[in-house]
Amino acid sequence: MKPEERWQKTASRFRKHLPEPVPETAPHGFATRVAALADLKKTTPLILRLRAWSLGTAAASGLALILLLSLREPQKQFLPVPELNLPNPAKP
Repeated sequence: MKPEERWQKTASRFRKHLPEPVPETAPHGFATRVAALADLKKTTPLILRLRAWSLGTAAASGLALILLLSLREPQKQFLPVPELNLPNPAKP
């Protein structure tokens, strides 16, 4: 077998198994289908109540934390900081 024929046979084998090119954009009507599917999922009253309750609970706990932190007295230091008495060269 000639080298040119071997190359042609190998090249044709590789051409058959090329992957499909990936499209750079979404297919036509994709956004419309996504919007339609999102519109189909209706929220139930239980979900709405849980969502409102969780938001209210988060707000109340945040306010309680702010209130507790603002009313707390400053604590004493665990390790006392020593005072440094450095000589002042301007005053003999």
